Parts: sequence; C-alpha cells; structure tokens
Amino acid sequence: MPENRTVLQMNNGYIEHVNRRRRFVRATHIRRFKWLLAIFGTLIVLTGVQLWQTKQQLKAVNQSLVTTKVSYQQAKKKNKRRCNKKPNY
Repeated sequence: MPENRTVLQMNNGYIEHVNRRRRFVRATHIRRFKWLLAIFGTLIVLTGVQLWQTKQQLKAVNQSLVTTKVSYQQAKKKNKRRCNKKPNY
C-alpha cells in the first residue's frame, strides 16, 4: 500500500455547484444573523433608554414627595406650637 495520503480536490461541475451553494447558504446565514443582531441590539438600546428615563422621572417624583413631606412636617410643627399656646384673656 502506498504511503502517499494526499487528498486531491475534485474539480467537476457538480462539486463546483455544491461549493457555490454552500457559499451562498453561508452568506445568507451570516446576513440573517447580522439583521437579527441589529434588531435585538436596537431593542435593547431602546429598552435601556426607556428604563433610564423612567428612573429619572421616578427620582424627580421622589424628590418632590420628600420636599412636600418636609414642608408638611414643618407646617404641622408650626400649627402644633400655635395650638399649644395658652390663650391670653
């Protein structure tokens, strides 16, 4: 048995057709993957922006609530001091 184990590439019409078809299918899969990646990337970015905006709005509302609570407590304390005074008759 000969020890020469080299593989020769076959160059006939059928093999060339199969190779062209493989390249086409591979290119199609790559193109489809890029589109899906772009779509999902866009969705992730848009979702992230919406979450960030919601967080900013929530921070503003919470700050408003804190300010309102502080002013309410001050008014309550002031009213309590006013009610605790003894009347001058």
